[in-house]
Amino acid sequence: MTLRETLDDTSTPLLVVAVIGVGAVLLIAAVLGTAVLGSFVLGTGDQTVSTATPSVTFSSEATDSGFVIQHVGGESVEASALLVTVDGDTQTWAALTGADSVAEGDTAEVSAEDGASVEVAFDGADGPVTLAKFRV
Repeated sequence: MTLRETLDDTSTPLLVVAVIGVGAVLLIAAVLGTAVLGSFVLGTGDQTVSTATPSVTFSSEATDSGFVIQHVGGESVEASALLVTVDGDTQTWAALTGADSVAEGDTAEVSAEDGASVEVAFDGADGPVTLAKFRV
């Protein structure tokens, strides 16, 4: 057996293993690259906490003991992000009720005199946005 025959016999399996190894690495890189690119194209790769103003509807009712504000429709909102202002005095919904979130049917009661202005606002990334205004 000559040197050339010996090299041909032993290098063929090594060459096959090398080609398969390189192919596997390229395949894995392509799959990962496609997954990352796809996640950004579909909008799931850069997920941040949404601070968009929620779509919420509130109603109000004067009672003997104060003024009741009720969430009557729309999205649930984090209670600490809802600001309730009565004639310039602002408190969070969480401070008024002790709740973590505000969903349809939830209420908050505030003390307000006749003629008082009551405002519910969402405290987002760009500052407070008024969601509802009431007059007692």
